[in-house]
Amino acid sequence: MSGDTSAVAQLTGIVQDFADEAGGPPTLGELLEILGWGVPAGSAALTGQVPVPLAFKAKLKGNKRYESGRPSRTAELNDSVFVAASDLLTELAETAAARAGAPVTAAGLAAEITTLLKQTDVRLDDAETAAVASLTADVPKRKLPKPQRGDLLAIPAQAGGWHLALVLERNRIGTALGLVRGVRTVPRVTGDRTEVVRRPVFHTDDEQVSAGIWKTAGHDERLLELFPGAPEIYHSTEFDWPGVDLGEFGAAESADAGELRLIGKDEAEDVGLLDGTYRQSWMSEHLQELLDEGKLPGVGPSGR
Repeated sequence: MSGDTSAVAQLTGIVQDFADEAGGPPTLGELLEILGWGVPAGSAALTGQVPVPLAFKAKLKGNKRYESGRPSRTAELNDSVFVAASDLLTELAETAAARAGAPVTAAGLAAEITTLLKQTDVRLDDAETAAVASLTADVPKRKLPKPQRGDLLAIPAQAGGWHLALVLERNRIGTALGLVRGVRTVPRVTGDRTEVVRRPVFHTDDEQVSAGIWKTAGHDERLLELFPGAPEIYHSTEFDWPGVDLGEFGAAESADAGELRLIGKDEAEDVGLLDGTYRQSWMSEHLQELLDEGKLPGVGPSGR
């Protein structure tokens, strides 16, 4: 990258927006955290398995390792700062890929960001941008772990951006996911109860996570409070269960304890029991396709 004034202006705007919201400029660590959330991991301009967010480590002049030591304020920011970071890093990745004639690695993107920092004179709270000697991208080399309760999964959307799902638990049916409405430019959840699809819970396999297609975008067990208690599966009245009353419209069963509750018409319709679209478990690849097509029961077009 050389002399990209557009990128310089975008970075300057990100720092200014942070200062306006937080009451002062970011530390270098906070700026790198914001940029890490903006990495376009699903872009064709970037190669390899890139985690979201991507952690950047900095070295300053004199081979001095940068450490902030201050609490991060990024959780308090509005999404607009992270969307701007996503736009910036998408531009950097695409420009670098076009110049090289091939997708760039996470390390290559870190080098582009290093060059950009040296071209700016934005004020940070604990470091000079010109003093940043290098950035490295922390990409785990170990096998991707299975999703855990409280993990936020970023599922690439076909038209760009991310569908978001929270891992509610792992049980005998599979991995139970609660979905977040909408397609997000940046894989973050603000904690607004209206953002989530409260029913049904979608049970699926771990294949897309293991393949690195679904990214783990964070872990916050406090988000579990946005969803109903124990994940449930549903039984239609057409299900032949000798000696068990499934009511007029069907029943919900707790996935682990096996406790039944009869449901009403509205809930049966919401989860797809009445039109036959409900499934107790979904293949993860198929679930992603249906999310893009807006055909998952209770979710609606584009997850909205």
